[in-house]
Amino acid sequence: MDKNKKLSIIIPVYNVEKYLEKCIASVLTALEGNEDVYEIILVNDGSPDGCDAICKKFQKQYEHIKHISQSNQGVSVARNNGIAVAEGEYLTFIDPDDWVSKEMADVFRLLLNCQNNEVEMFCMAAKKVDKDDNIIGDYNFGIMATSSCLKIIKRSFIIDNNLLFKAGVRHAEDVEWTSRIMLCSPAIVFSKINYYRYFANREESATKKIGIEKISEIIELLSNAFDDIEKSDKGGKAKKMAKRVITNFSLPLFSQVNNLDEAHRQEAFALFKKHKYLFKKPYKRPSRYYVVWALMKVFGFKITANVLKRVYKTPMQKSAKRT
Repeated sequence: MDKNKKLSIIIPVYNVEKYLEKCIASVLTALEGNEDVYEIILVNDGSPDGCDAICKKFQKQYEHIKHISQSNQGVSVARNNGIAVAEGEYLTFIDPDDWVSKEMADVFRLLLNCQNNEVEMFCMAAKKVDKDDNIIGDYNFGIMATSSCLKIIKRSFIIDNNLLFKAGVRHAEDVEWTSRIMLCSPAIVFSKINYYRYFANREESATKKIGIEKISEIIELLSNAFDDIEKSDKGGKAKKMAKRVITNFSLPLFSQVNNLDEAHRQEAFALFKKHKYLFKKPYKRPSRYYVVWALMKVFGFKITANVLKRVYKTPMQKSAKRT
């Protein structure tokens, strides 16, 4: 274990041949000159395209880049395998179709200046960009942002609290993971430094495609996570924050119902009604979420969805990928 490593950057890789080099190169550029105190870990999740060759090329060229391969088991297992070989005091994640800006160096300086190990998690903001790196929106939900890519978290905190990702979870894995993090009451610092660039328009992304099966899986995941929180022996404040992570994700999920055909819309409404305890008042969300929640509370799921269908072609679609 290299005790000099301050940060391990884990990049799970699958079917991103067109984007991977830009992702890796952006980190190398942003953190140039700090190669002795950080590492990049590329985890090839059995990608069928040319990603493995790209990973091997970068590993051969840079000593601080690791490359491991696994059979296709999903992003959760890929991240866990990255954590297993990580040597940094802190960990973070980057999706391989996203990239970072030079401002990542500013965050890295925060880590280098962190004394006495007092901070267990840094939370960040991000910018939504198109393929030409034009900024098209903000992503800033503070400590309630669920994306693993907007967290820099102490490796020992993950290990000591058994906070690995749940294997086999295909959707909303970050939401479930973040709820368990908040249940452990980490010492958090929030930074408004916007170094992360979320590529919002990738047509091949699985998050662009949503159907009743995906909605059903996510509802089941959220429900089980909510039950686990209820059964926990943690304190009331920790439980409250963990539950907010779960319920905050429910409204963006509801926003996808108008993408379904009518039969599946009705099936989704039945699911929402059965698990209506998941649809609580949003916490530290943009104003549009409070409007939707208020409509839902007064008129119910169906009428609210119909209202949104008239107002938006795809309701709250800006939140479709990451919340």
